[in-house]
Amino acid sequence: MTDNIIFTRIWEDDYFFEANIQFITNTITVSCDLYLNDLMVDELSDGINDIVVGSKKTYAWNVGIADSVDSPRLTMEFAEQDKHGRVVLRADLKNEEGVTATFGMNTELGLLHSFANRIRRLKTASVGEKIALIEFD
Repeated sequence: MTDNIIFTRIWEDDYFFEANIQFITNTITVSCDLYLNDLMVDELSDGINDIVVGSKKTYAWNVGIADSVDSPRLTMEFAEQDKHGRVVLRADLKNEEGVTATFGMNTELGLLHSFANRIRRLKTASVGEKIALIEFD
């Protein structure tokens, strides 16, 4: 199985929306529902692109309140692993059911570049639309 991240728009309002973010690896499949807005999506896309073009070696995207007992939260940290374009992603999350998970995923700069461009579609996506790191037809 290939590591993957899947964002699904599950609810929307005028100024923000809710997305289910699913992480799939060989050892874990976990998801969380988080409220996002367009600026947060742009920050994720821009941060990933900074890794891809080499202007940054690491980038962390934080959503939710880190100290909250009741609220879901997610931190995704991207770090270039080597000169061959491999990137490691470390995710730390707590979902709405209180399940916490910290794990790593591996990917490539090329996949991240495509994902960074596609993730912007989440801002205008219809409810139910999915955007994935690796999209299967």
